[in-house]
Amino acid sequence: MYLPKPIKICHVISSLKIGGAQLLLKNLCASLKTPEFKHVVVCLTGDTNLAHKFRSYGVELYFVDIIGFFSLIQGVIKLRDILELEQPDVIHTWLYHADFLTTLARYRLRACPLLWSVHHANEKSEGDKLLTKWLVKLLSLLSNKFPSRIVYCSEYARAVHTRLGYCSGKSFVINNGIDTTRFCSSLSLRAHFRHQQGIGLSTAVVGMVARYSPIKGHKVFLDMARVLLTTETDIRFVMIGTNISASNRELIGIIDSLGLRDYCTLLEEQSDIERAMNGFDILVCPSYSESFGLVVVEALACEVPVVCSDLEVLRDIVGQRFTAPVGNSHLLARKTYELVRATRAERKTIGSQGRKQVIKNYDENVMLEKYRRLYHELLHAGVG
Repeated sequence: MYLPKPIKICHVISSLKIGGAQLLLKNLCASLKTPEFKHVVVCLTGDTNLAHKFRSYGVELYFVDIIGFFSLIQGVIKLRDILELEQPDVIHTWLYHADFLTTLARYRLRACPLLWSVHHANEKSEGDKLLTKWLVKLLSLLSNKFPSRIVYCSEYARAVHTRLGYCSGKSFVINNGIDTTRFCSSLSLRAHFRHQQGIGLSTAVVGMVARYSPIKGHKVFLDMARVLLTTETDIRFVMIGTNISASNRELIGIIDSLGLRDYCTLLEEQSDIERAMNGFDILVCPSYSESFGLVVVEALACEVPVVCSDLEVLRDIVGQRFTAPVGNSHLLARKTYELVRATRAERKTIGSQGRKQVIKNYDENVMLEKYRRLYHELLHAGVG
């Protein structure tokens, strides 16, 4: 019996530290598998804890180990050698650095479709590094010639990048999706998380999940916490994400300057984030910019109400009621306090309404099917 050859997808990603793009890639590799697909993942930096998940799915992993400017050229050469060795049917790049460096590395190699994916949307570049700003400008120029398609994680991200000069004719939107059987309300997960962190079941827990970066608004969150503590003291603020730890001197300095040391719990990135989400009463997303807002969708799927910055992409998910102007910690505190003072049943009602919207618009199966079709389309269309 003849079995068709699987479509080999070579994914190139900037880092395998836990983040929205990384977890989406993990889910793709786990779900779109043999005999239909074969996945190879090339990480431009070093090995991480998340990598073992990819290995467990039978994914071939490479680490290019770019750690600075002087290893950049060597890294591009190594990436080029990997692409030449693997001979993929489709190359799928994740995040700006991977989009750019892969475009360089594949120059004059065997032609195959190149798919850029964009998981960022910061039109005013607030909080972005200078290198990121230059990369966006450069990629906008390259977008007309090199990628076959450009996939965005939201309509908002596509609109922003089109205004920034990205080729509109190659754009394609696939909303991020989540596993709503994994992200759901669970009293046992709530109790387990709170017991583990030494937090009582009656204490109000306000959470934030984001890597430490100016664009994510951690200072705004902490300013909001200070305001909340003037009216409510049985409250705990839990912050989770890359570089959220006692070793982050800048973060600890802000916490201590606001007198919040006894009220804050800091946790590094969590692979089972649904456990923490269930431990929260409210999730706060104070970002200055978001391309999608994956943690917002995850919280709502767990029936946890969300208060967030009034960004278009977040407002479309959460609604207007529980948004506050970007950077306005006092209004953010007022909206959060409204939910803190609400009964658990009232919060549950708000959260369940959010879960219904998530199931309707952000289910993982819909997302996976769109990626499956896109890969097949790229393979049969050839190089764009």
